[in-house]
Amino acid sequence: GLIHSHREELTALQDATSSRLGVALIGHLFVQIVADPALSNQAREWLARLQPSVVRLATQDATLLQSHRHPAWTLVNRIVTHLRADKEAPPPEFMQWLAQAVAHVSADPSTAAFQAVIDRLAQWQRQQAQSRLTAVQGPLDLLRRNASLEDLVGQARARLQRKLDSAQPPSQIRRFILTLWSLVAAQEWATLAPEARRNSPAMDVAGDLIWSTDAERSRADEPTLAAMVPELVERLVAGLATVKLSEAMKKTWLDQIAAIHLQAMRRPLGAEAVSGPVTVDLQLEDELPPEPPAPAASPEAALTIANLQVGDSVSMQLNGEWLELQLLWMSDNGYFLLFAGSGEASRSFTRKALDKMVAQGLLRTADSSSALQRASDKIIRNRQ
Repeated sequence: GLIHSHREELTALQDATSSRLGVALIGHLFVQIVADPALSNQAREWLARLQPSVVRLATQDATLLQSHRHPAWTLVNRIVTHLRADKEAPPPEFMQWLAQAVAHVSADPSTAAFQAVIDRLAQWQRQQAQSRLTAVQGPLDLLRRNASLEDLVGQARARLQRKLDSAQPPSQIRRFILTLWSLVAAQEWATLAPEARRNSPAMDVAGDLIWSTDAERSRADEPTLAAMVPELVERLVAGLATVKLSEAMKKTWLDQIAAIHLQAMRRPLGAEAVSGPVTVDLQLEDELPPEPPAPAASPEAALTIANLQVGDSVSMQLNGEWLELQLLWMSDNGYFLLFAGSGEASRSFTRKALDKMVAQGLLRTADSSSALQRASDKIIRNRQ
């Protein structure tokens, strides 16, 4: 427990009871918690109001000083997480919950009371997440369809990845093919026999799109490129219609593809045309050995994502910037997850991608780096 870990700090109280040791340790911990410069003054005020209830609880519940996951420390961590100096002010609903929570545990400083207020916060967060789903209905519908075709999407994505590996299309095309077009292919495959999937129409479209946007190859046969683009666009539009993509998202992707095609048709000044067409056999990639399986996520990383519930918030580093995102939806098997930040833009991830981010230190949950753990570590460092 924490008392054993920090007994050296409490040598002055060697003749004291465990209860007095616990009270003293809680005082030490709160001093370190409120000293965090990242906290707002408002957070310090609420922690000061909460501390007496935690002290009273320590005299009744020995497990308080045996686990960082005790409901009392969870409540402390929620205050610290939501009332940081560098964050926007939390919504009024959170502040109302906080006032009621502190009043409730002050009147009844029991473990059950602390757990009840934590459960009430989780319920409000789930309701908040549910209300936000209407703003991201398009991406949500797409993700739900992806989840229903998970196995086929995975198979299609693996084959499309090998096609991509045999060429050099722009990053936007890679993303389009591995996210949207893999779903188009999977929906098509659901109606085909397994032996017909390799050369299905959707896979042919993917091959043409990859070739047409690989500037080095397609530019060498400009007549073919110019002739194929109109029909290719029609086939792309037809494919996207099968997954009921929103008009705005469809237009965004098609505009990007059109810009890439236009750039490919413009030979740099002074460049020589290559005589004769260039034939690219994109079927050879199917003979390549499959990529080695990704290493399994560590138990700690897997547990971090497994414990996430709808409504929970996470900190995620994307493009070098830390963002606060709320989990709005996850598939029944927990493999697909949809998040949204302070605006209406949504971001979807697979469970595997999130496990990898946790392992690399790019994702933190509200409890993955608790205020209690940081305070405890600081006490240990100070005594060394």
